[in-house]
Amino acid sequence: MKLIQIIQKYCNGDYGFDLEVSKQGSFQVSYIKAVTKTFSNDVLVENLANSDFFELYGQIIEEALIFAYDFTFKDEMPKECKIFEFLDLSLEVFRVMAHYKYVPFMPAIHEMLSKLDERIQKVSSGGESSR
Repeated sequence: MKLIQIIQKYCNGDYGFDLEVSKQGSFQVSYIKAVTKTFSNDVLVENLANSDFFELYGQIIEEALIFAYDFTFKDEMPKECKIFEFLDLSLEVFRVMAHYKYVPFMPAIHEMLSKLDERIQKVSSGGESSR
């Protein structure tokens, strides 16, 4: 599935690190919009969920949360910033996956959210560098 290949390449750094398109959220917004278009097809949603999607998606959300944290508390937010739009759209993924028919995927979602919580706790407490 193409969406899995894209997220794998992104998380592996194949598209490069520290690009403005990532820092400002343009890539993330485009990606999440493509993902949400699959939600009308249960087979595609299950294919995403059966892959390493949640682990990789968690990395993208983590990165976005760190950028959002930095924009909020450290840096000046670029006018073109879409990080907060991405985070808002990400809630749609969780809303869809909360449906009873996707209960088998809840452990993977829970693990992803636990990792996000742990990292954000470290960053926001100053115990870990945000970047």
